[in-house]
Amino acid sequence: DEIWLKECFVILLENAVETVPENGGIQIRLERQPQYFVITMCSQNVTFDGEQMLHMFERYYSTKTGHFGIGLHLARSIVREHHGEIKAENLSTDAIFSVHLPLLDSSDAYPVTSL
Repeated sequence: DEIWLKECFVILLENAVETVPENGGIQIRLERQPQYFVITMCSQNVTFDGEQMLHMFERYYSTKTGHFGIGLHLARSIVREHHGEIKAENLSTDAIFSVHLPLLDSSDAYPVTSL
């Protein structure tokens, strides 16, 4: 469902923009692997702390004032409904979200349930 997938990536990009410091940047990469598309979003010069890593995909968890903690939970729900996986990790001085979505042709298509 392209509308929901778009929403997922908007959420991830907004989170990256809000957290990246002035001396950082954001890199987005799309890679086709044998069974998956892998979309990686890297925020440079910022990392997730341990508490964030444990709870960031939980509904209503947020470290930002004025935020409700719905975005990353929704992003994870969208990816799961598309039979994919989303994860967050630190790599050296960078925070990375990666989304793995299965490669399907039209004969493999599956219905997406309502979110």
